[in-house]
Amino acid sequence: QLAADMAELASEAKARIPRAFEAAEYQQRVDAALAGLHAQHQVITEEMTARAQELNMSLSLTESGINATPLDANGETLTPEQLSAVSPEDAERIQQQQRALQESIGERIPRLRQLERDAVRVRQRVDREIAEFVLEALFAELRETYKEPAETVAYLDEVREDMIHNVAQFLHADRPEDPTSQNSMVRYQVNVFVDHSRSQGAPVVFEQSPTYNNVFGHARHTLGQGVMSTDFTMLSSGSIHSANGGFLVFQVTDLLTYPFVWQSLKQSLKSRQARVENLPEQFVSGSTSNLEPEPVPLDLKIVLVGNSHVARSLMLYDEDFPKLFKVKAEFGLELELNDENIRKHAQFVVNRVHEHGLRHFDASGVARLVEHSSRLVEDQARLTAKFADIADLITEAAYGAKMAGRDLVSGEDVLWAVHERRMRSNMVEDRLQGLYDQGTIRVEVDGEEVGQINGLAVIDMGDYSFGRPSRLTARVSLGRGEFANVEQASQLSGRIHSKGFQILTSYMLGKYGVHATLPIRASVAFEQTYEEIDGDSASSTEIYALLSALSGVPIQQGFAVTGSVDQQGHVQAIGGATRKIEGFFEVCRARGLNGQQGVIAATLKDDRF
Repeated sequence: QLAADMAELASEAKARIPRAFEAAEYQQRVDAALAGLHAQHQVITEEMTARAQELNMSLSLTESGINATPLDANGETLTPEQLSAVSPEDAERIQQQQRALQESIGERIPRLRQLERDAVRVRQRVDREIAEFVLEALFAELRETYKEPAETVAYLDEVREDMIHNVAQFLHADRPEDPTSQNSMVRYQVNVFVDHSRSQGAPVVFEQSPTYNNVFGHARHTLGQGVMSTDFTMLSSGSIHSANGGFLVFQVTDLLTYPFVWQSLKQSLKSRQARVENLPEQFVSGSTSNLEPEPVPLDLKIVLVGNSHVARSLMLYDEDFPKLFKVKAEFGLELELNDENIRKHAQFVVNRVHEHGLRHFDASGVARLVEHSSRLVEDQARLTAKFADIADLITEAAYGAKMAGRDLVSGEDVLWAVHERRMRSNMVEDRLQGLYDQGTIRVEVDGEEVGQINGLAVIDMGDYSFGRPSRLTARVSLGRGEFANVEQASQLSGRIHSKGFQILTSYMLGKYGVHATLPIRASVAFEQTYEEIDGDSASSTEIYALLSALSGVPIQQGFAVTGSVDQQGHVQAIGGATRKIEGFFEVCRARGLNGQQGVIAATLKDDRF
């Protein structure tokens, strides 16, 4: 509203001030104010003229100065030719007369100049009085309207004083040949830096692209006559100004990516002020017109969203971080599976549908989404809190329903979307399955073998993971209680797998080698694996193979085993169970299901082997 009122004020001033100065009353006031000065000026002029006549000289006042010319006996001005033809005695006399006149004039020149300066000041005073009279009516209503805050009243007073001081610019504002006067009107505009006229409550701003200019604002420039220039109307706000009085939210990894933003943000929080500075100007030389706007007082909360690793790094390596960001809130990636959270999943589906104009879901569609959510966390008692994955699945399922010509999205459409997503990402899985089918990768799913068992692993492709079995074998011979990890010896064992094997070794020695040294040497290997193996869930599998090799008791090859073991022999929780089981099932199905195949997650007797 202030911007609109100031634009109207400038327009009114441009119309009223010229009319006031063009009126006859204005010239009358000027003439009356200057009458005394004109009289004094006339007296001095007459004195100089009289003195010139006494000296037989002609005196003329021009813009360039005062000219004195000798006269002849008839009172006529001597021409240059006549002056050059006079006798030496007359020339000397004329020079003396000129010097006498110059002395007389020189005594009066300071007074004339003072009168001229006084005349300028008198005219300016009259102009100011006229401008004050015209502008007072325009500003009176504005001062009443914007009496709060006090800074606005001070601004209006400064604008009024500036208009009075530069009243001449209003007299030429509409002349196309005078662009300076036209551009001077810009100074009375109001740059609406931040507009909250349609906001409700405190602003909450999510900065998706935290570049320096986007966060802290900047001044645009125009190029003219080889110089980059700007003015306050070219100042643009940043998200820190838009969020002032509320909340500004960043993804912390994005924030740390852009140069200078993190340091400047900390400085703004420390000083509680936000400055608008063009950062490139500090590093690029050239002819540039710059601005130094007043800093904006800050009263806002900064919210950083990110993972715990970044938070821990900032806490350790940035001494300002714990001082500025004192409140830490951790959010889990899983939810308890209960009626309330199932309803929240359904509400999320409705919001997504309305937001993107998708088809609505029926009860079976929501149920399948909940099942998939539980599958993502691999826990029948929990749901995922990674709603981005669920959101994408909602969109794809709605597309499937559209292609099938259904008005509602059903569980069948959700299953189709899950299948299509898998088919787009499972190329490696399919190729491995082909190797199993061809027998290139040997895995036995029927019969019995001594010292051989199927282990399970999860292969992670980043956006897709799947389970696959691998054949694990153990051999024993005479020795002195030695247990060899072939993967570790070939540098294909990850740190966690190596730790699990050391725990396995401790368990075996503690179980069977307490009273005497075990007279064996055992080795365990994953057959046909050529990449690093990691994780400790193979330790129970390795124990099975070792016990079979030591005892000569065969193991049914229709089973696959997974699970880690501690030094006491307790079987511990496993990860990736769903994918491991499904991976072994696919291999068994390709070879032929016989009803005797399955996965053993643990063999317990009082929670121990």
